[in-house]
Amino acid sequence: MIIYDSSQLGNESDVDTNVLDGSIDMCNTGSGELGKRYPAFNVFQAPYLFASYEHFEKFIGSEVEKDLFQKANQNLGTTVCGTQTMGARYVITTGIKATTPAEFAGAKIRCPDMPSIISTVNGLGATATPMAATEQYLAMQQGVVDGAEHTLSGFSAWNIQELCKELMLTNHAREVTFTLVSQSCLDKLTQENQQILLDAINNAAAWANEQTNKEEEGFMQRYQEENGIELVEVDDDAFRAALAPVSQKLSADDPELYTEIQKLEP
Repeated sequence: MIIYDSSQLGNESDVDTNVLDGSIDMCNTGSGELGKRYPAFNVFQAPYLFASYEHFEKFIGSEVEKDLFQKANQNLGTTVCGTQTMGARYVITTGIKATTPAEFAGAKIRCPDMPSIISTVNGLGATATPMAATEQYLAMQQGVVDGAEHTLSGFSAWNIQELCKELMLTNHAREVTFTLVSQSCLDKLTQENQQILLDAINNAAAWANEQTNKEEEGFMQRYQEENGIELVEVDDDAFRAALAPVSQKLSADDPELYTEIQKLEP
């Protein structure tokens, strides 16, 4: 197996297209990009789809996941597997402590330039300020933005925790990705070897999910001990209520899937 990282084969959209037409064997892709091709995956962009990591784990291997993959595979002519999380999303700030949406009023929060995330950050009560990840450190230093919204690994990748004082434990969304395997790739293999490959992908995703969950605890500990960041408990009910219209809008492509996933909460 030859792995091409860092967009060597093109951007996410290009790579997905090439997996679907068989010029690339497989890739890892986000729910947003996959949702452009099979809209049910847009549901994974909805805030509070998963209440916790344990809730996310309940989805993996469930009948709900199996049914989604079966329908998607028939529609796309390829195989979706390897559900993976990149972690929960939070808000980190340079001096604004917010336990409710009202306390986020006026806060300029950097986020990726993606409609679903922009609407989510605005729903949190802040002012979404989309910009490239490469620009956010300087923007925080200069006071152009008051913080950022992302996963803990996303914050650390750009060292913005060095500038921040508070981490709001909103846990308002979970970054979810999937592995897309081309039919032409599977056609080269015997049925037995196809199953071995798919099992290996699912097992690797399960291992990665465990590592991501452990890393979150490590990130929070280092943020406190090395950067002096305060971990701020928030009014979960207030944020859920504020984001309810956003969840409804982002789950509109398959509200039944959204409901079935919600029912899996342990």
